[in-house]
Amino acid sequence: MAAKLLAALVAILLVGPARAAVDDDAVAVRPLDRSAGIVAPACTTCRDGDLLVTAGDLALAIGTTPRPFRSFYGHPTADAMGSILSFSPRAGKAEQGLPRAGSSSVELPRSDLMIGSPYLRQDDKSVFIVYRSIERQTGSNGRAPTGHGGATVTFVAQAEHQIPGGSTARIVTTYALRPMSAMVDIESTVTNAGPGVLRDLRYALHMDAGQIYEFSPLDRARHPRLHFRIFPKPGHYLGWIDRNPEHAGGEPHFIWDGASILEEAQPVVLAPGESHRVGYTLVTARRPGDLLKSIFRLLEVPARPAQIRFETRGPGPIEVVVKDAASQAIFFRSFLDDLSPLDLRLPAGRYLARAHFFPGIDEAPLSVSAGTMKPILLRDPPGGTVRLRLRDRSGAHVPGKVTFLGLEPTRTPYFRPHDPVRSGRYWESFKNSCFPTAEGTGIDLPAGTYLVSAARGPAWTLDQRTITVREGTRLDLDLTIDRVVDTRGLLSVDPHLHTLESDGAVTVAERVRSLVAEGVDVAIATDHNRLTDYRPAVTALGLEGDLETIIGNEVTVPDLMDFNTYPVAPRAGAADGGALDPRFDGAGPAFRAARDRDAGVIVQANHPRGWDYDFFNIYDLEAASAASARVGFDTSFDVLEAVNGSRFDADSNTAAVRDWM
Repeated sequence: MAAKLLAALVAILLVGPARAAVDDDAVAVRPLDRSAGIVAPACTTCRDGDLLVTAGDLALAIGTTPRPFRSFYGHPTADAMGSILSFSPRAGKAEQGLPRAGSSSVELPRSDLMIGSPYLRQDDKSVFIVYRSIERQTGSNGRAPTGHGGATVTFVAQAEHQIPGGSTARIVTTYALRPMSAMVDIESTVTNAGPGVLRDLRYALHMDAGQIYEFSPLDRARHPRLHFRIFPKPGHYLGWIDRNPEHAGGEPHFIWDGASILEEAQPVVLAPGESHRVGYTLVTARRPGDLLKSIFRLLEVPARPAQIRFETRGPGPIEVVVKDAASQAIFFRSFLDDLSPLDLRLPAGRYLARAHFFPGIDEAPLSVSAGTMKPILLRDPPGGTVRLRLRDRSGAHVPGKVTFLGLEPTRTPYFRPHDPVRSGRYWESFKNSCFPTAEGTGIDLPAGTYLVSAARGPAWTLDQRTITVREGTRLDLDLTIDRVVDTRGLLSVDPHLHTLESDGAVTVAERVRSLVAEGVDVAIATDHNRLTDYRPAVTALGLEGDLETIIGNEVTVPDLMDFNTYPVAPRAGAADGGALDPRFDGAGPAFRAARDRDAGVIVQANHPRGWDYDFFNIYDLEAASAASARVGFDTSFDVLEAVNGSRFDADSNTAAVRDWM
């Protein structure tokens, strides 16, 4: 039965089985079929039967069957039905984003998208609506309508959603692919098809680029028209342009939609029969200059060519960042493997270009004007090597941390993080520490003067030295620290930890090294909605006697709260270790489900005042004396996280400490 339904759907979508090329631009629309070799580039979320649209150099994939998308935080959000799952240039084998030799699993390319699922927010609740159909739109002659930039291929997705109170939201979304411009114009209309008035309705289309690393030059004061984001991808760049009216003034207000942080849509009121429309444009290109040129042309913002050249002492990738010199708005950012000259397009103005050669850094002013283009050169600074050993007074190795701070005019080094373009995850945007091994560790540093600090948490002494690194030389540096606080009978525990398995910035192995180096005795792994086990990394690093680990889970409940539960037992063969399904409508049911899953589990309420959606805020717990709260507030948690993040005196921490007191 399912096969018959799929065959019928494909027949509708193809509008006739013999129509592969539909116009002079050689546009082909076919169902994905891995057995026949019809696949979408770098699309791991695609399934057989989804639509593949190829047009010259482009490939676009659209989902044709309902299935929820697991967000960055590990819970279902948008749905693949009628959503764009991939959009990129059709790359050759050398550009497929294959992992580099010797890279770890987190370095695999992530080019999946989830774009176009209707997102509706009302009364502080987010709803992801599933399309009921996706069909290709054709003219009377059976050909796709023609628009800007040559032939346009258009698809229409439709949905209906029943809103509490009896109203109905009717949704129609169109995707118009412009192959000659490498763009997809997206428009969606929500109509009040019910008898009542819809109030405080916030409507948008879900946009998840499958990547955290991105940039936007939007600046309310200096660049208010540049309402776009660019996502550097393996082998290409993706641009997302928001074509909706901006807020009247002030800073943008952001909401957390369960998958990513998006600028909040303006509320609308719809009487029966009234509609509200939103619009976006998706654009792609292999080279960043081509993408920026297309975006600025679409926004009618004049842009001039600019070029950055590099002089480097080693292979890439390097990171390049270009900021407006006055506002610090980011006009370009990417990790680059190709170190040939970087061609960009920028509005006339003064910029600061910076290259991270890892660990060396160079920056230079970049002026863009109507005159002759003047390329700038960024150089990898020359340097030497420091050979580090960290021991105690007896000469035994200490698994601690060594940190480098540049003393003026020497810059603080930036050691190489993992490549977030390839992983799609967070990355260490500031990294000036290392963890010497028992055999000693060699560190390359630009020539200059540094303050070097060796430590292993507050129970150990601190060894600090000032060193000078000279070009082409090696410096042997032995650092000595000792335990000075008797911690017998005490345990240092960190019960809230993340890795690249969710929204951390480091691998599991790097997290283990950092915990040991800070003197933590017990680490509780709490990635979002998944169970991560640190024990294999502890064993592989030979640190069994230095760190005990517990498997936990940060249960992220959309629109409600985050809470940790530990210890939890993974379930063999289950997705994400059999982590608790986080879809709850209240704190009490969530806490009870955690205890039902694992007897004797500890429930820890996390950052209760951190965001608008966090536990105490979402339940309107009265801040002065905790005298009242919204119905459903539950105090059956065991532990309250009073301090979260790097600043003890942050407003959210101060409020949480007051709550605890």
